Amino acid sequence: MAGDAYGEDSFFRERVPHRDSLKLAHLAPLRWLASGRVMPWPVRKRAAKAHMYLSRRTDWRARTVAVDHSQWCSASQPTGGLGPIWQFWAQGADQAPPIVKACLRSVMQNRGERRVVVLDDGTLADHVELPGHIWDKRARSLMSGPHSSNFARLALLYHHGGTWLDATILLRQPVPAEIEREDFYILRETHRRLPRLVETWFIHARKGHPLVETVFNGLADYWLKYDRLHQYFMFPHHMEASLLLHAPLRRDFLRMPQVGADRPHALQRRLFEPFDEDAHRAVFDRFWLHKLTHRETRPEVTERLVWDAIVSGWPGQAITDGSVE
Repeated sequence: MAGDAYGEDSFFRERVPHRDSLKLAHLAPLRWLASGRVMPWPVRKRAAKAHMYLSRRTDWRARTVAVDHSQWCSASQPTGGLGPIWQFWAQGADQAPPIVKACLRSVMQNRGERRVVVLDDGTLADHVELPGHIWDKRARSLMSGPHSSNFARLALLYHHGGTWLDATILLRQPVPAEIEREDFYILRETHRRLPRLVETWFIHARKGHPLVETVFNGLADYWLKYDRLHQYFMFPHHMEASLLLHAPLRRDFLRMPQVGADRPHALQRRLFEPFDEDAHRAVFDRFWLHKLTHRETRPEVTERLVWDAIVSGWPGQAITDGSVE
């Protein structure tokens, strides 16, 4: 669905200006070469890598490695209904840190009519089929939990459809209907100094979406060759490579509302501030979801922090019933 019919109260009315490398006019000839199906593969690769270098040089070498593994493109068509809300915590929700439990509760509270499925290491294999070398490298600790979860989210979305929310996402409200109507939706990275095109902690996709399968295949091919990552953000780098190399995927991607991920990070930057109901509620109300973190330790202070408020159920009451699968 083209993102052009949104109401006055929609979070998609406000566009975040950013220098979109997929639209830079002076690089259009390189995009044409990179995605030209009649072009020899070496020519397409060189064009895609040159585009990456000329658009943003940060992490250029790691980003270009993704191109080598992104020649294949899915011809699948998105089908089916909404699918569940998918989440994952390796040790199980009961063993999650307090801030993660608060985030999981917020999803239950704001799930609407959607089914929520929270997976862990013990249940993941019941829902996804991954290539043997992925399970093997995961078992041998060659692949970290966050990076193996990249395969989990892509496989779940491709085979079942639905909405992936990282376990550190605090929901303000149910997933907006504008997003649920889209075949694919993801937030854009708009920070000028960051080389990645997208943020991958929230992804919505219909079952069988070709971009999801294409990126999954590219990542799987990458891990066939390597036992370590060139850079932490190889997942979004593979998405950039797929979009440069495959024009139909790029056209569909650019039709979705291009909304940046800066507002969802605002509350994270204030987690350890002294809690102020009015000030922090204003930050909370700026967007429909917020990406928090469990990697930072609460300072040893006696005053009540934003972190404390969230853990104790702010801004709404925690859900104590309802099923999480």
